[in-house]
Amino acid sequence: MPAPVPSPPDDLERQPDDKPAKKGETFDPHIVKLKHPIEWGEGNLITELRFKKPKAKDLRKLNITNMTFGDMLDLIATLTNQPKSLIGELDTKEDLERVMTVVGDFL
Repeated sequence: MPAPVPSPPDDLERQPDDKPAKKGETFDPHIVKLKHPIEWGEGNLITELRFKKPKAKDLRKLNITNMTFGDMLDLIATLTNQPKSLIGELDTKEDLERVMTVVGDFL
């Protein structure tokens, strides 16, 4: 059983960039709000990615010890239930880095 995560101070919640949030605001580590939303299809704006917790079947095809960048993008697509082509449109500096951190936490 994993160790319990300590609670933040009463007036702060954890943010993905470690900046304090106002009381009552929370950061779900399985949701990444995109700093650079992606225009997708007819009038769709993707502003966040929601990750499901991976199951063994999601990791079956991965060679964790020799994982490629393409493997990571494919895993992101699987865990967010988004097309691989949409994941390919992520901003590399700000959004992809944070998304990869979430996936890395699962592994």
